[in-house]
Amino acid sequence: MRTITVDIINEKAFNLLKNLEVLQLIRVRESEVTPAPKADLSKFKGALKKQPLEEVELQLKELRDAWETKKSATNSCTIRSGPYQSSLCG
Repeated sequence: MRTITVDIINEKAFNLLKNLEVLQLIRVRESEVTPAPKADLSKFKGALKKQPLEEVELQLKELRDAWETKKSATNSCTIRSGPYQSSLCG
């Protein structure tokens, strides 16, 4: 016998499981749903300094531009195959 946990996202699925139980193919045991413990967010308070929105947007643009530059450099690599394999990446 194996035990599995199933998350029911539709009431029809639960009804199907109950029907399988009636046919004595499975046994349904309902368990209490325990809520996840709340995270202690106080340790993060003050971790980020307040910045004007324009400054944040500028930093995001710089990061995206750097990412795009890196991504395009990676896409432009040429790899030669054969007995003397080499990579012509920047």
